[in-house]
Amino acid sequence: ALTVTLDAPGFEPGDFDVQISGDTLRVSAERAAGEDGKRSYHRRFQRTVTLPAMVDAGKVGAKYRNGVLE
Repeated sequence: ALTVTLDAPGFEPGDFDVQISGDTLRVSAERAAGEDGKRSYHRRFQRTVTLPAMVDAGKVGAKYRNGVLE
């Protein structure tokens, strides 16, 4: 088993896009953070992690709790 832990506060579980390609894990998220009347603000998160071995994408799971994606 392999666990990757990423700190990503300020998002909701549905904001994340998790992709596996060979030995590469790509995680991204985007969320509207608010407006000040003139501009809207967005939060973005993106990480790419090279895994130590090929991973079966069908066996990958993710959970997001208290600002941490695992």
